[in-house]
Amino acid sequence: MRGRNMSNLKGLYKERQARQTQPKD
Repeated sequence: MRGRNMSNLKGLYKERQARQTQPKD
């Protein structure tokens, strides 16, 4: 369960970073 949670957190963090990279026009 913990491994899954960590993976989910990593995925969310990655998605968040990708969103920040995109210009907020």
